[in-house]
Amino acid sequence: MFCVMFLSVGASQISLYISAFVLDLQYVALALEMTGKCGFTTAFSIVYIYTAEVYPTVLRNVGMGMCSSAARIGSITAPYVTYLGSYNKALPYKTVEQMQECQG
Repeated sequence: MFCVMFLSVGASQISLYISAFVLDLQYVALALEMTGKCGFTTAFSIVYIYTAEVYPTVLRNVGMGMCSSAARIGSITAPYVTYLGSYNKALPYKTVEQMQECQG
């Protein structure tokens, strides 16, 4: 399970890193962005399922609630990252890549 998660996160990091440099080639950048999105979605799904198994039964609701809240905060702030593109087209990609590297 962890191998799939790490591979999907690694593929999404590589695709985001490359897409920051090929912004002029729209179809290549779009394909790399969708690969990155697929990796993020796969990793999130695996972590969400795994998190339910980590916590004991008594603390499962609290643990899942806190993890879900942290994920929702990221979802709320994500649209504002796109505004960074008005300063530099590669800045949103680099910001997401840096956040992903800080995660693990």
